[in-house]
Formats: sequence, structure tokens, C-alpha cells
Amino acid sequence: MPGTLMHLALGTKVYQGIKSQLNIDKIQFLSGNILPDEAGDKTKSHYRIPCSVNSYMLPDMDAAKTELFDKNDPVKLGSYCHLYFDYHFFEDYAFNLFIFDKDNDKITVKKNGLSWQTKEFWSPRVFYSAYGELNHLILKDGLVDLEDVYKMPKILPLTGNERFDIRREKNWKDEVIDFIENELEYTGRIFEYETIVKLIDGLASKLTKEILD
Repeated sequence: MPGTLMHLALGTKVYQGIKSQLNIDKIQFLSGNILPDEAGDKTKSHYRIPCSVNSYMLPDMDAAKTELFDKNDPVKLGSYCHLYFDYHFFEDYAFNLFIFDKDNDKITVKKNGLSWQTKEFWSPRVFYSAYGELNHLILKDGLVDLEDVYKMPKILPLTGNERFDIRREKNWKDEVIDFIENELEYTGRIFEYETIVKLIDGLASKLTKEILD
């Protein structure tokens, strides 16, 4: 799934598109944008069902929309934004970026042929370090305002729904600060920054229209 700063980049862009027509709190909305990843059980908080590729699990967007698409609740709406990004990140982008070789338990990057065993690919050393490469570029280009990150609560808002309120032990803000302080060199071996920005821009435009219609 997209990294925290990627989620905040999409959330920021969507907020900019809806703020003139919706009276919505920015920090609450951005908090919702990372809330599903803070849950102790991501299967529940991400409404996961099998998707189109190798039975990977992605959000059931119909169920998520029914429960979360509330224009009067910035935390719920932000959580819907998070799941929207998760779903389209894979269905519209990542599934076209990789070759998923289920028979040989390998994942290969199409553009350069780099390949890993599946378990190793989905590890902090590979897939998630690729997110880390993007963080300083996201901040440098102003896709996320670091001041917004500092304003966001370390303990995210409670919703009254255990799907989101039973939290994991590791705190999101500690992780983000660690990423910022331990800046990784951008290699682009897995994700190309320009294509990620284009994806965020396109999804933000579509989701803004969905919210305002």
C-alpha cells in the first residue's frame, strides 16, 4: 500500500479541491487519510477482499463507501480517501509495474528486470524502502506541508468503531519522523517519482469530483 507521506500528499491535494465547497477541518481530514494503517487489524480497517491479481487483497470500495463516505465527517471521509488510494494504487498502477510470478514465488520489476522472492519483496528492505526514497522529494516539492504533519495528533481521533480504534503499537508519527531523519537516496529502481506524482494528481482530480458531485 502507499506510504504515509504519499497518503498525505493525496489527502492534501483532495482537501485543496474540496475546501471551498465543504466546511471541513484539514487536520482532521488528513488524520483520516492515515487512520486505516494505524489499526491493529488491517484486514478489517481496509475492508479487504480478493482482487484481480493473484488473489491479492484490496479494499472493498462499495463497503468502504457505504460506511465512510460522509461529507460531514472529515475523519471518515479522509479514511475513505486512504482506501481509494490503496485500491487504485494497485489496480491502476502497481499491477502494471510488476510481474507477479506465482508459480516461482517471485516478483519482478518490468522496467529493469530486478527480481525478488515474494516475501523479500514485501519487506522493509525492498518495497517499503522504495517509499522511503520518495519522502524527501514529496516534502521538497511541497506535496505535503511538514507543518501539517506536526499539527496532526500523535494519537489519531477515535471513531467509535473498533475497526479503526483498536490500534497497532507502533505510532505513525514516530515512523514518519524516522523516515524524514533517515533520508534515503532516490534510485527509482522500483517507483519513479514522476509517475507517482502523476498518479496522485489524477486520483485527486477524480476523487475530488466524486466528493463534490
